[in-house]
Amino acid sequence: MNNHKQNENWNQYIGSIWREIFKEIQFPKKGKIIEIAPGYMNKIGVGLQQYGYKGTIYIIEPNKKSLDTITEKYNQLEFNNVISIQSTLDKAIPSLPECDAIVSNHPLDDIIIGKFLDKNSFDKLFDNHYESHIDITMTHWENLCADSKLLDKIKKETINDWNKIIEKVNPKIVLISQYESHFFQSNNLINPDIHAIEVLQQLRLNYSEQDYSKILVNNKFIEKYENWMIIKRK
Repeated sequence: MNNHKQNENWNQYIGSIWREIFKEIQFPKKGKIIEIAPGYMNKIGVGLQQYGYKGTIYIIEPNKKSLDTITEKYNQLEFNNVISIQSTLDKAIPSLPECDAIVSNHPLDDIIIGKFLDKNSFDKLFDNHYESHIDITMTHWENLCADSKLLDKIKKETINDWNKIIEKVNPKIVLISQYESHFFQSNNLINPDIHAIEVLQQLRLNYSEQDYSKILVNNKFIEKYENWMIIKRK
């Protein structure tokens, strides 16, 4: 099986998991939602289409190549409106409207390393994300992790960005996944998963009174509910 077919199969599989979670939490089927850092694969979009979502989707993605690709895929899914914003999360926040939900699939490792890289290195990495040699990704993470103070600063900034967007757009639901990456694990690259999941865990603590992640404990589609954050707000 070629890489394209493998990626598409994985895309459909993760999309089906999102569909089941949408069903379980009674996710809205219309209104406005914001998706953060999808990359070029429309996993959440597949889940939304299967679930029957009709509404407006704001896509926040800093890499132009990924944004162009994901926008084309989302337009093919025939949602009511797709609004694409090329921006990092922190810079997009001031312009975003209030919405019904924020969704994001495996964003935190990319956000962390993205804050570390200059624009040229960022574009080189994410223009060919997962198609470039593993050594490039590994080198960036080794360099970041060698500076523990900078790494801690970036992780705190990442948490702060999420706090700010939740406060700004006032969503009723926030859904974030950050499962262990097969790509990272198969290449013995553990730091992205370790630090991204730590950020997710801290975010969950910040919203502990609104955290509904444990509803996934017995969900047959989910291996570790700890790799998800579900916030339901009034």
